[in-house]
Formats: sequence, structure tokens, C-alpha cells
Amino acid sequence: MKSLTLYQIHKPLYKVTFPKIVMKILDAGGKVNLLCKSKEEMEYLDNLMWTFSQLSFIPHSTENDKFNEELQDLIIAINSDHLALHNKFLIISSIDLLIKFNVDLVNDIFIITTDTINTEYLFTKLDGKLFNNKMKFFIQNIDNTWTIDYNKVVE
Repeated sequence: MKSLTLYQIHKPLYKVTFPKIVMKILDAGGKVNLLCKSKEEMEYLDNLMWTFSQLSFIPHSTENDKFNEELQDLIIAINSDHLALHNKFLIISSIDLLIKFNVDLVNDIFIITTDTINTEYLFTKLDGKLFNNKMKFFIQNIDNTWTIDYNKVVE
């Protein structure tokens, strides 16, 4: 069953939180596509995945790298043509990217953003694509705790 998980990250905690969520998704056992809205964002996230911790990094490739997609667990791209369509998970940083993407191509979709998420806008733009699917909405607090917005959860 397809699911949509929304993470609204508190902006000052983004550099630490974003890679941790990506690691958690990778640990679930599947290949991951990370779709970016710009070349600058792709380069920023590419660097962040290599440098977010002194003790660890997240191996990955970008659409600019020559790679064997079968060997990569994480691919970062700005053009969905460069994504491995058989990958299980899709991570995106903007609701607008989700609206443009064919959601039938992946099993689980994660939006990880610092933007305020307006779920009514999301449902309107998706035109019912995910209404029959599982959805969770997590909001990060300034003290790095998480709140689940039960008013926005659809099951």
C-alpha cells in the first residue's frame, strides 16, 4: 500500500535532521530516490549527505555522476528522468514536486521540508491521488521533539 509521510522540519535543525531521516528511510531496506527542485539544492544535499557527521556519511550518487543504479541505495536528482523508477522510496523537499511526479512509480513517498505544509492545498493539488492511502504528518519542534498532527492523518 502506498503511503505519504510529511516531515515539517524546524529550519535551524535541518542540517542535522534531514540526513537522520534519510538514514532511517534507508535502514527500512530499500532503494531511495531524492528529487530536488534545483541544481543548487541537489549540490547542497549532495554535500550534506557526505559531511553531516564527523563519524558517518550517507553513500549516494547524483544524476551528474556516472554510476550503476543497481549498486546505489540513494540517488539525488533534479530531473525525474534520472531516477531509478524501480526504487521503493521517494524523498522530496517540496509539495510542488510531488504534484508533478507520477506517484504510481514508487511505494512510499516522504516530503521533508522546512516549509509550512498546508495539507488542504496538498489534497486539492493531488486531486485525490492519495486519498485512499496512508498518510502521516510530523512536525518538528524547536526543542527537537516531534508532534504528530492527528488532524492531518488519513488512514
